[in-house]
Amino acid sequence: MSAEPRRILHVFSTFDPGGPQLRQAHLIGKLPAHWSHEILALDGRVGAKDSLPSDRDCHLVDAPPSKGCFALGERGRWLAERKPDLIISYNWGAFDMIAAARIKGLRPILHVVDGFRPDEAEKQLARRRLARRVLYPRLDGVVVISEQLRSLAEQSWRVPSSRLHFIQNGIDLSRFAHGDRASARSRWKLPAQALVLGAVGGLRPVKDHDTLLRAFAALDPSPDLRLVIAGEGALRQELEDLSQSLGLAGRVHFLGHVEETSELYAALDLLVFSSLSEQMPITALEAMASSLPIVATAVGDLPRMLPTAKVGILAPRQDPEALAARIQPFLGSPDLRKRTGLANLSRCRKSYSEQVMIESWQELLSELLKD
Repeated sequence: MSAEPRRILHVFSTFDPGGPQLRQAHLIGKLPAHWSHEILALDGRVGAKDSLPSDRDCHLVDAPPSKGCFALGERGRWLAERKPDLIISYNWGAFDMIAAARIKGLRPILHVVDGFRPDEAEKQLARRRLARRVLYPRLDGVVVISEQLRSLAEQSWRVPSSRLHFIQNGIDLSRFAHGDRASARSRWKLPAQALVLGAVGGLRPVKDHDTLLRAFAALDPSPDLRLVIAGEGALRQELEDLSQSLGLAGRVHFLGHVEETSELYAALDLLVFSSLSEQMPITALEAMASSLPIVATAVGDLPRMLPTAKVGILAPRQDPEALAARIQPFLGSPDLRKRTGLANLSRCRKSYSEQVMIESWQELLSELLKD
């Protein structure tokens, strides 16, 4: 393998903490050390910067001009001046940049699709579907992380099979095997004997914490029932206000961003997804590796990821009553929580290895870099 430096430019709409940002930050630390990485956040938000590995050549770069009728041309020139060996863009928010790169004739370009914005949670917008159909097949590669996205890429966006790469998310199982419940509860000031539900993810509309709070309010509060919400975002004050108005003061804990989630899962009895849209959430894999049971909305690949339980674990979107009904059986049955958690762990060990993910990414990037 060549030892020549290879320069990769990663283009994100935002580099605030989220599944794609944290996955790629972790992945960079596993890739060859002679690859350098520039991270571009188009909105200037770089909250995930502390997750970047210190033992790799990787740094943040300022965003290029983004306004006016000449923005596309200016972005193309900005990209050409950086002379990257590979451009990797992430999701719809980076579409203008890959369009600029393609117009400028820059190559290779790899685009990664992790999911959709809230306005496409139910179906694709026609103009975006057309734009994807025009551009994606002309890129050097498109990565999708779920079966649902692979089907869309093949049938709707018409990406040739030779340029379409399905790389499932994977995790380091060893990170989530030995959490200490007592210290985790103490750290976040949670009662030792409480029954604790949790949600992990940015406070964004697509995560629909509104439905989660309303479902929690519908549950029997005895014994001591708590909800912790780990994540940060623009909706925090609105969600805190809703929690107060629902009479949940003292029972809902907003933790903000949690850097080491393995410690948090040890404090939980059940993880809940109320999302409007997901694909293959790393949070679900982390919880599965932690032997946690999961209740979720039936979106994305979650129905495929989670083993079948003896009680329903999937609810329709935006239905607090249905979500509460799926949660309720777990509250009164430690045995059900244990059995479901162990089934999740078994599935994670079998199907979602971090090593397979790393090897798949390295093979693909080495091919594109001709390294």
